[in-house]
Amino acid sequence: MNESFIKVKRRQLNIIFTEAGVLNLSQLKSSRIKPVMERLKTDGKAHRTLNMYRATVNAFANWLVEEEAALEKHDLKRLPRLDEQADERHPRRPATDEQLRQLLDSVPKHRRFVYFAAAMTGLRRGELRQIEKRDFNLPDEQLRVRAEVSKNRDEAILPLHQDMVVLLRDKLAGLNPTDRVFDPVPNILTLQRDLKKAGIEYKDENGKYLDFHSLRATFATRLLRNGVHPSKAIRLTRHKSVKTLETYYDKLGLNDAEDAMGQLPGLGSAGSGDTEPTEGSDRQERIRE
Repeated sequence: MNESFIKVKRRQLNIIFTEAGVLNLSQLKSSRIKPVMERLKTDGKAHRTLNMYRATVNAFANWLVEEEAALEKHDLKRLPRLDEQADERHPRRPATDEQLRQLLDSVPKHRRFVYFAAAMTGLRRGELRQIEKRDFNLPDEQLRVRAEVSKNRDEAILPLHQDMVVLLRDKLAGLNPTDRVFDPVPNILTLQRDLKKAGIEYKDENGKYLDFHSLRATFATRLLRNGVHPSKAIRLTRHKSVKTLETYYDKLGLNDAEDAMGQLPGLGSAGSGDTEPTEGSDRQERIRE
C-alpha cells in the first residue's frame, strides 16, 4: 500500500470524523455519519466522491473489527450508496479507432507507447505509473498487476495483446527488474495538447470528454464491439460485475446495435409460412454490406 493511497484515505477519514464529531470509537455509528454525508451532498459533493467516503469509513471500521479487535461490530453498512450514474459530473467518451491512430501518429515515441498501453490493457493512469519490468512475463505474454498497484487491491494476471508484446521486447531491454516501464505518464494538460495537435476535441459537442481514463473506456468498448462476452470482458477490465462494466464503459452506439441486428437471421413472415424476403430482411442485408 503506497504512501499516496494512505494519505488520501487518511484525509477522507479526517473530513468525515471532524464533521461528525467522532472523538472515540463508541461514536463511530451510522447515525452520526449519515447526516454528514447528506450535508456534503447538499453542499454539492459528487455522488462518486461520497461513495468513496462511505467505502473508506466502512473499510476502516472493518479493519478495527477484524485486525485490531477494537470494535466488536459496526453498523456503517447502513449508509446508503448513491447512484453515480444519475450524478455524472464528467461524462466520458471512448476514442474511436481512427482517433486512436490520429493520436498515436502525432505524439513522441514515449507518449505513444503509454497511450497505446492504456488503450490495449485498460490499466488506469495510476496503475500504469507503478508497473515495473518484473511485472511482465513476455514468454507467456502476461502482465501481473500487483495488489499494491491495483485500484481494487486485488492481484491480477492479465494476457497481453501480441502488438503490446512486440513493443515491450524493445522497451524492457536494458531495464532493471524494479524500473518503472511507463513512467512518466502524461498529465491532463499534456494530453489536451496532444489531442489538439491530433485534431481531436477534448470536449465534444455533446459535452463528453476524452481524458486519460477514456482510454480505459476505449479498451472495454473495443472488447465488447469485437464480440468479447461481458463475462470475459470484466475479467480483463478487473471489474466486480457486468453491471459496473455496462454502466461506465459500454459506450456502444446505434451503429453497433444495427450491426448486431444485421447478424440476426430472419424468420420470414411470422405465422404465414411465407419465406420470401421482407422489407426488414432487405434492411438487414444492407446493414451487412
